[in-house]
Amino acid sequence: MPTILLVEDEDPLRELLQFALSENYDVVTSRDGQGAVSLLRSYPGSLDVLVADAGLPDFNGWELLTLSCQIRPAIKCVMMSGYPPLPNQSHLCRFLRKPFQLSELQHIVSEVLGPVRQP
Repeated sequence: MPTILLVEDEDPLRELLQFALSENYDVVTSRDGQGAVSLLRSYPGSLDVLVADAGLPDFNGWELLTLSCQIRPAIKCVMMSGYPPLPNQSHLCRFLRKPFQLSELQHIVSEVLGPVRQP
């Protein structure tokens, strides 16, 4: 099963997103950028998709994306924000504008992952 690293600083939203995504994926969570970087470096399994809020209190989400790709080059990304990405950011990953339906997030994560082979 693919594993998602979910980074969201708002506890109720993080818990809701984790619940929705855990139907189809293993989900590892962090409430901030430092925790996410620690997981990117130390998590023993694969981390297939980073789903992150662009406005974290300790990190800009786009900076987190850059670090994520340096630490785990194969990781894919979905960035969430209430604000649109800057033109020079829009090509870096899939973008989901808040507020959104849970089904939108599930669909985008599925698209980002592509077909998943069954063992």
